[in-house]
Amino acid sequence: MKKIFLLLTLITCIVACQDSKDAAQNLPRRYDPSVGSQIPLNVAYAWVANFGGSVAAGREQSSYSFSAATLGQLLSATEGPGVVFHHATDGNGAPRMMMFTLGAEGELFQSDILDLSTGAILNAETAQQWAAAYAAAHPATPWYHFFGNDIFTEIQSNEAFEYVNVVRALNNEGEEQVLLFVYNTKNIQGGRIEGEEVTVYDVSSPCPPCEI
Repeated sequence: MKKIFLLLTLITCIVACQDSKDAAQNLPRRYDPSVGSQIPLNVAYAWVANFGGSVAAGREQSSYSFSAATLGQLLSATEGPGVVFHHATDGNGAPRMMMFTLGAEGELFQSDILDLSTGAILNAETAQQWAAAYAAAHPATPWYHFFGNDIFTEIQSNEAFEYVNVVRALNNEGEEQVLLFVYNTKNIQGGRIEGEEVTVYDVSSPCPPCEI
């Protein structure tokens, strides 16, 4: 009886792993969990300046941010390949940025949707309306940027990780980017804390163009 139970357990695990593998294979290429990488800070500041911000304004230019705790909550509630940062226009015509995780097969608007301007959780209907309003007004520029889970695993591996600012930028080819300015507490000798360290992540996957 025990052998039969172990055999059934093994079969269940094999089927579950295959289902997960099949779902991953069905994901569009732009949703690869490895999408995204760190870029030099001086490059990030230059790209922020290209967008119209200050060279030294990686923090000040952004009204969009989220904490380490918020990131942990969002990622713990999903089996998807990563996170989308979606441009939006609210009902008053004001610009917004929404953050949410993708579903296991790349579905949009299926998880908690965070309004990075206010920290509020949006319902899917409101989020889709805001996204559609932005897309209608900006048909030729990216509507959202995807970063894979590997990046967030790397970010969370730093015990000093505190929060992230999400900053719009233009690279040297004039392509719109979304940069993640990651702030970590800076520890110095003797266990004292002084200032912060910052790393920046980009090389996200934009849509459009939406690769399949």
